Amino acid sequence: MFTSSDNTSKKKKEERNLAWESAWAQFKSAPITGDQMFDKYSRQYPHNVILESFMATGLIGGLLFTFCFMFSFFKILRLRN
Repeated sequence: MFTSSDNTSKKKKEERNLAWESAWAQFKSAPITGDQMFDKYSRQYPHNVILESFMATGLIGGLLFTFCFMFSFFKILRLRN
């Protein structure tokens, strides 16, 4: 009864994992400065902003983006309380 839905969900999860693995491999190929916005191995967008920032901008931009993201997140949480 749920096999079609389960298969679709499983396929999407496998595709997402492939995109993330390819993005990580691209990051490792240019870890300091990064490479490009789209994954050059699978030609897919990783749909993960943290992973994408490291893939596209390397450690420098990835750490800066992560810091800004976390700072904003905690600032919003603090404002809500």
